[in-house]
Amino acid sequence: MMGLYEELTKKQRRTIARDINVISSLKGLAFPKTIDDIKEIGFFSPKIKLDKNEIYLSGQGKTALRRICDIIHGSKKYKDFLNYNDVFQSVLAEFGRWLGGGLIPNTEEFITPLDELLSESVKQFRFACRVDGISLKDVASIQIGQREIRRFSSDDLDGASDVGDKIKDVISIEYNESLVITGAENGSQSVALDRFYHNAELSLSILRLYSCALYRQGINKVNLRLINDCAHAYGAASSFGRREFDNSLIFTRYSKSTQDFELDSELVDYLGKELFFVEMSSLIDNPTRTELENAIVKSIYWVGEAQKDKSNPSAFVKLWSSLECFFTSGDADITERNARGIAAILLFGGFSHEQFEDYELLKKKIKGYYKLRSKVVHHAEFSHIDEIQLEEMAFIAAWVVIVMVTLVKRGYSQLTEIELQAQRLDKACKGVSH
Repeated sequence: MMGLYEELTKKQRRTIARDINVISSLKGLAFPKTIDDIKEIGFFSPKIKLDKNEIYLSGQGKTALRRICDIIHGSKKYKDFLNYNDVFQSVLAEFGRWLGGGLIPNTEEFITPLDELLSESVKQFRFACRVDGISLKDVASIQIGQREIRRFSSDDLDGASDVGDKIKDVISIEYNESLVITGAENGSQSVALDRFYHNAELSLSILRLYSCALYRQGINKVNLRLINDCAHAYGAASSFGRREFDNSLIFTRYSKSTQDFELDSELVDYLGKELFFVEMSSLIDNPTRTELENAIVKSIYWVGEAQKDKSNPSAFVKLWSSLECFFTSGDADITERNARGIAAILLFGGFSHEQFEDYELLKKKIKGYYKLRSKVVHHAEFSHIDEIQLEEMAFIAAWVVIVMVTLVKRGYSQLTEIELQAQRLDKACKGVSH
């Protein structure tokens, strides 16, 4: 891989050289003598550590520091593996090393050891997180791209050092009998964990999408969750009340998942052979996605977010976001383009849906649903979307995505190709109707 210094442009090297000189000079540093001086600089202003002392940066020094960090954080080598704070702290540490020795480096002298320091922060991490709302029957695991869902095993902790001496015991108790999603990511620890959470959510969203495609109530009844924050790590949930006329106690208890999405060997086989599960899953980790593939991944995300959302109007809008990834590349005739594209995909995409057999009626229905979406977005309406409408919208969105994956298999790569085919089919249908 190209070194960081080699990647920098001549202009970037000159900028860094000027900023090094600023930070290494008196105009880049601040020496507060009173508490008021520190208040003026800012209590949390960046400081360069020199042995046991710390030196504050002046306004010019902070500006120069940010410019250097911006350049490095935007580099191809590190932009996907380190966050801004990773870069910021490493740059401060490198300045501390040089200023501590009373030296002022040139750009190459500063960047080369900094590159080594940053590289040491990029490691591979393997993570596991509990999931809820899914059950596996007569299958040990399911692979979704580079992630796997399976039952937690104490073997997952073998060989891991336990710095807290009790962490393994806590994990074993908390994860006992749970399903987990596992995967490996590269980067600093925080970046790798964030990417794992992101890709784990996308993986679950693929399952959320299939639940909506296969079960008409999937958008409301299935509740797949990544248990990675306190909002989802609840135990028992309930409400209670009483009937006023006889004071009878009412107690309603909720489980973590309304209804598990059960995956057995027959369903897993069906998803793989008939509904392109493997092909869809592979898109998550594809670093060179085409325009169509990228739109599919964005659509998967929004279908998943819609299923997680228990507000009907909010979920409805998110489902429309998943569809507009494909059919709204321009500003003109958005309603018509959506209706034309969605109807063409559903009727002529290779899958049969009994309720959607009339092209013009389906276009009319989709336009009606787009009006409902507009009431939420443009008029702040929130009580006009019922469960049946939401369920049908989720069904439509899920099948559109599945068909788009089949189009990738047929060689389509650009959204304009889809639009042209939709226009052709629309004209053909209008010709038949007349």
